[in-house]
Amino acid sequence: MNLEFSVAYQFELLELAKQDLSLAHIKQHSDAAQLAVGLANINNVVAGSYSVQKPGETVVFDQGRITGKKLWVSNIPYSSHVVLGVLENNKKVIVLVEITDRVQIDIVPVLGMENTYTGHVTFEKHPAIKLFDYNNPTSFQLQHQTALGFLTNHYGLCQALFNDIDQYTQSAFIKCGFDRSKIDLNLSILGLLWNTCLEQIGKLESDQLWNQINTTYGCAKQTLVMILKLIIEVSGSGLYEAGSKQHQRFKDALIYSTHMKNLYFSTKQNLY
Repeated sequence: MNLEFSVAYQFELLELAKQDLSLAHIKQHSDAAQLAVGLANINNVVAGSYSVQKPGETVVFDQGRITGKKLWVSNIPYSSHVVLGVLENNKKVIVLVEITDRVQIDIVPVLGMENTYTGHVTFEKHPAIKLFDYNNPTSFQLQHQTALGFLTNHYGLCQALFNDIDQYTQSAFIKCGFDRSKIDLNLSILGLLWNTCLEQIGKLESDQLWNQINTTYGCAKQTLVMILKLIIEVSGSGLYEAGSKQHQRFKDALIYSTHMKNLYFSTKQNLY
């Protein structure tokens, strides 16, 4: 993935996140999966989802097979292959898995982000192909692109939500100029930080690079929570009519805001 394509890709993802967060989330994960497959030089495989190794999972890789439960895998019912972060001898590795009828899939019912079709997956000595170890330059390319997509989706979501609440408060003559100005300032800072992260595409891994990503992540989390707080304070959930695009965006945002790692752990390890 070259520099020009990577930057253009983030802008395309940003526009999609403004319109439909679930689609942007699925695209981010499926594209990351295909990037991993490409980096490993595996041909003729279309992977539909990428899921990092998460706390609480029991899935492990051993001698070409995986066993255990993998949590929160998006787009799982429509993926013939998935790329997963799992543990091998207590170290993170990236593996490619074909989803067959031997795999148990439990779709997770949620209030928002339901269109990501996310599920928990249970394996029992299921065949898997190790693509690469987690801590190497190849893995860094995957982690970097995935982290940027994660930030891009949050930035697009914040822009769309702010536009919703801004139009609503003006049309309803609700005076919230101070809160609106604070959010507007945060959005401007988030935009500057996001663009700074894009400038790092193609560069080698460094503490400075991950610090920039984590700083942007912190601003994105703060901004999203500020917008949700204002929406709840001035309108409850009544801003959005049930079944509307705005209603779905509000539900998605509530769920997505809890999806992010807390700030303490984000400063202790790379986001993705």
